[in-house]
Amino acid sequence: MGLESLLFEWEERHGVATIGALGLRELEASGFSDAVFERLSADAEVLRFDDESLVSRSAPWRLFPWAKSVFIAAIPFDTLPFPRRFPPSPEGAGGLAGLVAGYATRLDYHKGGAAIMEDLADALTEVAGAFRAAVTVDSARVAEKSLAMAARLGRIGGDSLLRVGESGDTGCFLAELFVDFTLPPSVRASVSPLEWGRNDVPPSVARCPVDAISGDGRINIGRCVSYLNTMKRGWLEPEERRKMGRWLFGCDVCSSFSAGEEFPKSVSVDLEWLLSASSAEVAQSIADTPMAHAGVTMLRRNALAVLENIGGSNAERLVERFANATGSQLLRQMAEDVLEGSLRVL
Repeated sequence: MGLESLLFEWEERHGVATIGALGLRELEASGFSDAVFERLSADAEVLRFDDESLVSRSAPWRLFPWAKSVFIAAIPFDTLPFPRRFPPSPEGAGGLAGLVAGYATRLDYHKGGAAIMEDLADALTEVAGAFRAAVTVDSARVAEKSLAMAARLGRIGGDSLLRVGESGDTGCFLAELFVDFTLPPSVRASVSPLEWGRNDVPPSVARCPVDAISGDGRINIGRCVSYLNTMKRGWLEPEERRKMGRWLFGCDVCSSFSAGEEFPKSVSVDLEWLLSASSAEVAQSIADTPMAHAGVTMLRRNALAVLENIGGSNAERLVERFANATGSQLLRQMAEDVLEGSLRVL
């Protein structure tokens, strides 16, 4: 079987939206490193990227010095199976609930994507023999969207989401397979100096509930709800808690208004259960989902913020009960800070 036929069968087997490939030496000569370094530097302080991290992300040939080529795949979230366990929804319409973004309701894309790319590596042995490989799925210092754009999988839009293919689909995650052999011209994309123009700013700019997307299409990461409740560790200031609204984990407002989007839908999680169940029970419920990367403490911290925004006596009683029961100093202080403030009703 030829390489093109092998890739086609692999795409069909896993429901992959599209795949591209790059020669790393050609990429290095294209000006990729300088362009990506400049792009990422704007958010380096918020994302805690040091110089070493910025260099690695902008120069994958340094991160994987043995690699000669890289495959980049755009995989729809809705092709992933549902996890074996998931936190429960509240019973009844009056339950205290937080929202979880749709992508987090499926099997953790880090695990699912890695399995898909490892299957590709196994299949490639038919045409390449034994070779060295490395799989990355949002799991290494790799500028995934920039690689995807260089491989002509799509364009980075005005909301910083990658628009995949002609339909402009945003309901995908990216996965990479670095290999130590050179791909034929029929497979790898021709790399030219990158132009970092954006698509027209989509309607999602006006939909962002915290104005994290500016008029010129740049994202203020520090204001983004998804950054606050999935990436920022430790204490949340009152203004940061207010921005989170009812989002317990993630936020898919901008993607929900993008043309061609096919994200799984967001779901509600029972906040009383989250703050009352044992840590072991909560950990088991999120073990197969992206929420495992946040962990129990961060989810409970987020729950306190959501309860502050929901407001009302039921929310206040739950926060007070949790403050008296938790063994975490951070969570106790957060709960006390929430109780001292005014509970806002959204």
